[in-house]
Amino acid sequence: MSRMLIAIGLTIGAGLVFEGSYIKTKAVMAQILISTSWAQRSATSPPRVPWPWADTHAIAKLSFSKTADSQMVMKDASGESLAFGPGMVSTGQFGSAPIVIAGHRDTHFKNLQKIAIGDVIDLEHWHGKRQRFNVTSYRILDTNAESLTIPSDQSSLILITCWPFDALVPGGPERFIVIAETAI
Repeated sequence: MSRMLIAIGLTIGAGLVFEGSYIKTKAVMAQILISTSWAQRSATSPPRVPWPWADTHAIAKLSFSKTADSQMVMKDASGESLAFGPGMVSTGQFGSAPIVIAGHRDTHFKNLQKIAIGDVIDLEHWHGKRQRFNVTSYRILDTNAESLTIPSDQSSLILITCWPFDALVPGGPERFIVIAETAI
């Protein structure tokens, strides 16, 4: 009887470990495949889908100078896209309108917990145009109390993820917002 209980306990434990690592493994593997399709793009056509059944593709590459981390940015911020990388919420014109990107706090945007004022973030669009931003502020927003106001008259990059970073239950009402302005 005790051997059976031990076997059941080990099986349940293994299942929990698998479930906990599945999403993170999926996120890392997807970024590798997406980076490969990104490297094969041309200046006249966006990257192809990274695998035959994919319903998304990268449209930009986000790089953080401080952590030497980079993420491929998906064409939208749907649930399907966010499973594989941060996604474009709005696609402002480079240099003239805000660009808003959302990502999961426990995978692709985990590095935002180390962000500091003055950090440099580079954004490369699929056709090769690059823009550099400096982090000017960050804050926590409670979506139950206020909504995020996106400025329409300035060139900025806004990164959004859930807060707190170490929450046990995902999807709470708080968001961590990073604002970066075009570097001159």
